[in-house]
Amino acid sequence: MSAIPGTEDDLAAIHDAFAEDVFYTGAGLHGDTVRAVVNDVSEPGFEKKSFEIRYAALPDEPEKDDTIEDGDGCEWRVIDVDRRDDVEAWDIIVESAESV
Repeated sequence: MSAIPGTEDDLAAIHDAFAEDVFYTGAGLHGDTVRAVVNDVSEPGFEKKSFEIRYAALPDEPEKDDTIEDGDGCEWRVIDVDRRDDVEAWDIIVESAESV
């Protein structure tokens, strides 16, 4: 963690500016609302997204097969999780739960 004054507040402000509400099941939650920055990494025939969720939003570490429902009502299944200490957030890679 950086010792630069204001860093935590700055990270929270940036996250809040771009985050939206999603519903998370797993990591100690059961369909609870959390804030996530959503990144679409889809290509034709390859529908995937990533959700950046701050560490403080999840009681436990996210795991493969957790689920996220986005604001459009689409359900996503976690396929990979990266710990991003530089932004104090999980980078959660998902695929459409319908493709399972």
